Amino acid sequence: MAHTATPSTLASVFILESDANSWTKLEDDRLLSQPHAKFWRKDMTEEEQEWRRSHPVNDDDEFWSDIGPGCYALDFGIEHLERSKLWIRNDYLRIYDYCNKHYDRVKSIGRGVAPSVVITGQPGIGEPSIL
Repeated sequence: MAHTATPSTLASVFILESDANSWTKLEDDRLLSQPHAKFWRKDMTEEEQEWRRSHPVNDDDEFWSDIGPGCYALDFGIEHLERSKLWIRNDYLRIYDYCNKHYDRVKSIGRGVAPSVVITGQPGIGEPSIL
């Protein structure tokens, strides 16, 4: 299945547009492309609501105290992945919101610089996990 490039609304990481020609997108049926193909630009509200219906809140359980809107176990539903679910934490949602605000702020400056963010882990809090 051939992929035709669509122009991005995000700033390019390439100074010369010709440099981008040597980078090709993996086909959508490749294992590491499947999550992108399945979830890119899709509203996941319905999936979250289904997860919440199947996992009723137990007010006595401390586990539920940090589960806010948007937090749930995202089921990739993709064969051959070592792990099939990813827990979406409140922290991930805050990072996502920060990155969007940063992008909008840098874009409004209009200096021709690609907005970028580096996200690193914090020693001592454990490692990210996929269920």
